[in-house]
Amino acid sequence: MSFQGLARKYRSLTFSDLIGQDLLVKTLQSALKTKRLSQAYLFTGVHGTGKTSVARILSKAFNCKGTTEDLKSSPSEPCMVCSNCKSITKGSNIDVIEIDAASHTGVDMIRDIIQSTQYKPIYSRNKIYIIDEVHMLSKGAFNALLKTIEEPPPNLVFMFATTEVKSIPTTILSRCQRYDLSMVSVEDLKNHLIDISNREGVKLGEEESLFIAKSSGGSVRDSISLLDQSIVQMEGEITIDGLRRLFKVVESGVVFNLLSNILDQDITSMMTMTEELYKKGVNFRKLMFDILEGLYWLSRSKLTNSDLSGSQYSESETKKIILLSKNLTLLDLTRMWQFGVSGLEDFKSGLNSKLIFDMLSIRMSYGSGKSKKQSVGVEKDDIKEYIKSKIPNVKFN
Repeated sequence: MSFQGLARKYRSLTFSDLIGQDLLVKTLQSALKTKRLSQAYLFTGVHGTGKTSVARILSKAFNCKGTTEDLKSSPSEPCMVCSNCKSITKGSNIDVIEIDAASHTGVDMIRDIIQSTQYKPIYSRNKIYIIDEVHMLSKGAFNALLKTIEEPPPNLVFMFATTEVKSIPTTILSRCQRYDLSMVSVEDLKNHLIDISNREGVKLGEEESLFIAKSSGGSVRDSISLLDQSIVQMEGEITIDGLRRLFKVVESGVVFNLLSNILDQDITSMMTMTEELYKKGVNFRKLMFDILEGLYWLSRSKLTNSDLSGSQYSESETKKIILLSKNLTLLDLTRMWQFGVSGLEDFKSGLNSKLIFDMLSIRMSYGSGKSKKQSVGVEKDDIKEYIKSKIPNVKFN
């Protein structure tokens, strides 16, 4: 028995299916209606926002027979019933070729494409090459592609998708119409997840859907995959406590207490808490993200006159954040933020994540103004003693 994951099952097939890309959809549909089309498109954005899906949908719109066969009246949306739309959806249309540049990086593949462009499309109006992760192409491959993109044969269209637009040569960028796909808002993701769960006959509450949406980082694919995982792990009964255990995250109250300990330089209490969390298998990298989010709200409270609307904290926690922020300067907060952000790479080192979290927390704790006053003098004294040991007759003002 074959199984299809929810991320594939609910992949966008038409422009109306796309989530959180209203401006992009409006622009492309306007171009289709007015026939102001390009022969090279570049879709950029973080993973899971729909870059390849947009390319496929646009390919269907380019080759849809709906208008010629009176299957639909609008040229700006694929009809999904003609032979071209069906075959492109299935991935069996020989005039729409998808290539993964991550596994075909060399110039030989591009040369094969250039040679095949001499032949006209067989069943469709346009021959379309969709190259995913195009930034993975070699320098030679990009150079070989330049002339064909600049002066392509009639009815030939290139569609590129990438998460690393900075890695693409400017000579390629200047020859493409570029569209940046934005991260999808938490609200849009939440509503989309509730819609999918209703179709699947799964009960998903507002709090649970919001939790999954926030955990996905603005990626539609990630949010649906997390929902799929939650349904399997919890056998269809999704609860907020179950989600916290599944994703190995902690409640906001625990995060706030940790943050308070860091700010108060209560390292002993902080380490005691992290020891308990370590036994529960908490994701410490995710926990550091939560700590950084707390620093953001402290900074926001400082800058916006205690405006914390939209935070995840309780009323009592919000009051304490406002109080704590008054005792810290923006310099303290930004210094602590930099310590935390710069240390996120340490989690990729393979060391014990709890040790990394503890050490980062100590660095952040000693980034406060209070610790600065205490520690700078000690550091100066240590430096003076070291210099005296090397230069006995040295004098300090």
